[in-house]
Amino acid sequence: MKKLLCLLALTAIANQAFAQDLVKTGEGIRQKSVAFLSFDVYKISHFIATIPAGEDVAGALAASTSDKKFELEFLRDVEAEKIKDSLDGAYKNCDYKNKDKVKELLSVFKSDFKKGDLITIAYSGGKTTFTSGASVLSVDGDEIMQATWCIWLGKGIKDQKKLKDELVKALKK
Repeated sequence: MKKLLCLLALTAIANQAFAQDLVKTGEGIRQKSVAFLSFDVYKISHFIATIPAGEDVAGALAASTSDKKFELEFLRDVEAEKIKDSLDGAYKNCDYKNKDKVKELLSVFKSDFKKGDLITIAYSGGKTTFTSGASVLSVDGDEIMQATWCIWLGKGIKDQKKLKDELVKALKK
């Protein structure tokens, strides 16, 4: 129990220190539509340390190797398997081929999500770190980071195009 509390404290301290130097680029609500109904699934916010230049703001953010992160807050209860399946499909939409690395990353989602639960996906120093509750997993490499950022800032989510615009809204003039 002491180890778990220490891990949670260290994660909170690291996330707080990391977040102090980041600029919020935008936020939006991920919705899922079934038949004629739409459901809010999670609120997602994006932050970055250095704003990249470029005409394609979303593409520049996704490609940037500056410290950055996504924060997802669940607005409803969602089964972990549904999130894993959704992210697996989004990696495929982004043409990311390393199935083993995707499987490794998705293993961080060990239990179902409840309303109010948080996921943090952060990139710093060549590592992409997924934090879900007490589960933390870091993976080396810019390629997996770019594929992960492609999910929300590229072609990963095909059924809600406006979400990408909402995540870069603070940078558009």
